[in-house]
Amino acid sequence: MSLYATDPAPPVLAHTLLSQPVQNARDPNVPTERDCNLGAAIGNGIQCSSDTLFRPGIVIGFSRPRKRGTDNDDDHEYIGRIPRHILTTHLLKRPSPAPDSFNTFIIHPFNLPIFFPQTLLTSLLSSKNPNLSREEAISRLDTVQLLPVYDFPAAMQAITQVSDTLHKINQQRQNQQANNSNQEPVVLIIAGLDTLVESVIRASNPIKGTAVLNAASRTFTRLSREYAAFLSVLLVNTTGLGPGTGTGDVVADGDYQGEQLSVLLPSLLMKTLDQGTDTHLLVSRERGRAKGVGVEVIKDRVGDWLGRRCVWDGL
Repeated sequence: MSLYATDPAPPVLAHTLLSQPVQNARDPNVPTERDCNLGAAIGNGIQCSSDTLFRPGIVIGFSRPRKRGTDNDDDHEYIGRIPRHILTTHLLKRPSPAPDSFNTFIIHPFNLPIFFPQTLLTSLLSSKNPNLSREEAISRLDTVQLLPVYDFPAAMQAITQVSDTLHKINQQRQNQQANNSNQEPVVLIIAGLDTLVESVIRASNPIKGTAVLNAASRTFTRLSREYAAFLSVLLVNTTGLGPGTGTGDVVADGDYQGEQLSVLLPSLLMKTLDQGTDTHLLVSRERGRAKGVGVEVIKDRVGDWLGRRCVWDGL
């Protein structure tokens, strides 16, 4: 029989050639499965490690699918659950808050309820810390500076104010490095910026609205890079992504990666919002679970979390 007439060799799967499972070269504890549950990452909150989802030095966006009709307070409530949990975890990790020392800044529309003081206090008291008294919770909230704003120019002014404060914090921490002082993270939450820029669009045109939003995006991105050692920026979008034809419920086994991501970003304004984030999470209602929200990483240009999803039943 001719050599060239023999049957081809059977296919061999690559993993059968490995003598042992391959671990993550950066950290063996980091899961590498693409369907990895996000619950642990959300539960741990912000950590100063390059392998974690929530960490200093990047901008993380939170959005929800746009629903038919008008928005209501319940829509705002479920988009705020995970950012509020991350904030609560951040506040509880700090051993003893120093007086007149801010470690969190929240810029939000004055009528957005998800970051009202009473809402934040309720989240702290509902945490899994049985030893946390009401007085201690209030003491920890004293490290949070709320900056409610009425319009987009006021939001830009608030970002500038926070920038000045971050510069002072950075100088203080550089002076403390000689004493091996522990560098605690600082959190900047900017909520409802998309809602505020819509007022600019109504008063002028979409081009101007996109331009001012792009300027704001460059500002908080620059802050996240300049103070990458300790600053984590959370951008909470409240108007929703998509053309408004969905129900706001999470789709079973839905996947918004790749080409399908363009469905969520049909306008220049939405694309500008997405471009301002390093990692983007889509938060949706979970059918059949009153308190559960579906979470999917629809963009991650600084890590390997893209496509991972979970159902979050936390705070």
